[in-house]
Amino acid sequence: MEKYKDANIIGQNLNHKILIEDFELESIVFSKIADAVPDMLYVTDIQQMRKIYSNTRIHQLFKMGRKEISDMGFRFFEKIVHPADQHKFFESIESLRKAKDNDVNELAYRIIDHEGKVHWLTTKRKVLKRDEYGATLQIIGISQDVTAQMELNEERQRLMEEQTRLK
Repeated sequence: MEKYKDANIIGQNLNHKILIEDFELESIVFSKIADAVPDMLYVTDIQQMRKIYSNTRIHQLFKMGRKEISDMGFRFFEKIVHPADQHKFFESIESLRKAKDNDVNELAYRIIDHEGKVHWLTTKRKVLKRDEYGATLQIIGISQDVTAQMELNEERQRLMEEQTRLK
C-alpha cells in the first residue's frame, strides 16, 4: 500500500511540474508575440491607475522599464498624455469603470514621448477583470501610433483650404 501512496505522490509532483513548465512556455510564447506586435499592448489596474503589463513598444517609446512605469502609477499617465487631451483620456477611463464586459472603448489622443515628440494614438480598450462585486479592476488595451496618418490628414485639409481660397 505504501508503494502506491509514494507512486501517487510522485505522479502528482510530476503533473505539477508539467503544469508549471507549460505555464512558463505559454508565458514565453505570449511575451514573444506581444513584443513582435508593432502596437502598444498593455493591462492597466484602474483602481490604482498603474500599468500591470506593457509590451516592448511602450518601453521603447518612453525609455522606461516595466517596473519604472508600474511604480509611477497615476503620474505615468499625467506625464505622457498631452495636457490638452488629459480630460478626455481620464473621462474615457471613468467610462470603462461602468462598461459592460463586451464594450470596447475607443479613443484618439496624443502622448508625449521621452524626446518630447507628440504622437497621435488610437486606442481600443475593454474590461479584463472585475472584483467580486462587479467593479472594474483591470482593462486591456491596444494603442496604435497614427501620427503619420494624422499629419497627412492635416496636410490634405490645408491643401483643400488653399485650393478653395485660390478659386
